[in-house]
Amino acid sequence: MGYELKTKENDNSVIEFIENVESVKKREESYQLLDIFTETTGYPAKM
Repeated sequence: MGYELKTKENDNSVIEFIENVESVKKREESYQLLDIFTETTGYPAKM
């Protein structure tokens, strides 16, 4: 029996996902992380 990832990459919008987070603080932190990850990796974020 092989290991299977629980999360799968999909074409859903990262921005749309963040916008649906209820907490304003969590949304702000999510955008900060998104910027850091994008700058560090050079790749756009994916869900």
